[in-house]
Amino acid sequence: MSTKVDIWGYLRAITIIVVIALYIYNISRLTLFPVLPSGDDMIVHIYVCIYQNFTTYLFSVALYPNFIQEICHITVGQNILHAILFFKIFNFTITLLPILLLLYELRRIEPKYAIPLALAIWLYGIRYLQTLSDGSIFDIFYFAMYIFANILLLHRHYFYAGLVSGLALIHYYGIVYIITLIPTVFLIRATRRFISGLLIGLLPSFHKWIYLVFTVLHFSGAVSGVTELPGWTLQNYLSYAFTPFTYWGEGAFYIYIAVIVILFIRNRAITSKNILLSLSPALNIITALILPTIPLIPLQSVAVITLVFRIFRFLPLVIILMIILLLQANTRRHYDKIIVILLAAALIIGITTNLTATPQGLYRIDYKAFYALLSLNHEICEGGVLAVGGTTNYMQIICPDTVFLYPPDILAQMSPYDPQAILMRQVLAQLENGTIHGYRWLVVQEPIPGQWYDPAIKPFVESLEKKMYSLGNITYIIYNEGVPIYIIRLR
Repeated sequence: MSTKVDIWGYLRAITIIVVIALYIYNISRLTLFPVLPSGDDMIVHIYVCIYQNFTTYLFSVALYPNFIQEICHITVGQNILHAILFFKIFNFTITLLPILLLLYELRRIEPKYAIPLALAIWLYGIRYLQTLSDGSIFDIFYFAMYIFANILLLHRHYFYAGLVSGLALIHYYGIVYIITLIPTVFLIRATRRFISGLLIGLLPSFHKWIYLVFTVLHFSGAVSGVTELPGWTLQNYLSYAFTPFTYWGEGAFYIYIAVIVILFIRNRAITSKNILLSLSPALNIITALILPTIPLIPLQSVAVITLVFRIFRFLPLVIILMIILLLQANTRRHYDKIIVILLAAALIIGITTNLTATPQGLYRIDYKAFYALLSLNHEICEGGVLAVGGTTNYMQIICPDTVFLYPPDILAQMSPYDPQAILMRQVLAQLENGTIHGYRWLVVQEPIPGQWYDPAIKPFVESLEKKMYSLGNITYIIYNEGVPIYIIRLR
């Protein structure tokens, strides 16, 4: 009998190690290996780190710069390569943290439960990696802090649970997760210590929340999105909101819910602290299911739709967290065959619905092209730079004052009061007349094959390529993944 236990214990350890290795490789592939971490958002974060100072952090009403970006700025100054390295390490560490925490808790769970759950953390964590691929690292940060807070509550470290919860409020969406912790904290009688930690953790972001309150009071609904979403985007986002199995494979979502119900029914210690700890992820699941159906929620709002989108991307790991917390409280010492069968069935459904495909990443520039541009920045950043938005976003890091040109279809979705949008409209009007004034350089690049771009970008670049010879002289041509970057000195 002991031999069997040892074998299952070894299998559990091997499974956890394999899952950790898979995550380390794929997170490294999206963060450490490329010249810039994957995702267009990362270019913005690196730009903010380099060029926006402490005064901007204190007095800007915008979400960025936040305290992480300010730490980056203080640490690296205006060194571009050091700023990139900072975010490579930060992205890798923060993304891996919640995965390691969940897998660590499996060590104390019956191996026949732990093995399928460890595999599920990999299989159903693919959309979590997709968020990293998009470059939305601060969405991952507040989610990582939420997972960390739950684990700390489990181990009765209430002050530190509050502390990391306060850090999660670096992003406005983080409040949706942290609010769900409050009932649990109250029921386990940890309110004083948790709130003390929460207030300290909130300090670096407190002024941003004050600005948000005043902004909401003054601008009301405009805060959540000044323009209506394009129809295709709205339909795409809502498909996640109304079909919870989108990220699970047909039926797997409901299998996991059945496991949760069985664990509740068969556990006699309903009032135990571990059972109460599962309340927070339960509230998250309920929020995900009912938020899109509330009539008062403006689903055409950019902010609300993005929030629903993020909640559903992280939902699989939240449900796995809840199962782990319930299993910690399970008073039955022998494993339940029904639960094992259900967990195995959920894995099979996931595998057969091709959930194992990992995101390829959004890489806008290779090492050779980036360093070539960096060597030219003292020359091409003088006199004003125009660049094609979407394909040359990396120019924001090379030349911080770059003005990006977007197709009229994309420009129409931007706020009419956006300073960048106003400049873009002025330049596009000049282009119609065949000349550009007030800028010395134009950077044009076609889309890289195999990478995602807005469909309007390619024809816009092609139209610019036809005009660029009449606008100036091609001074430099740099190849990026085999695609030429044209650097034109304007007449």
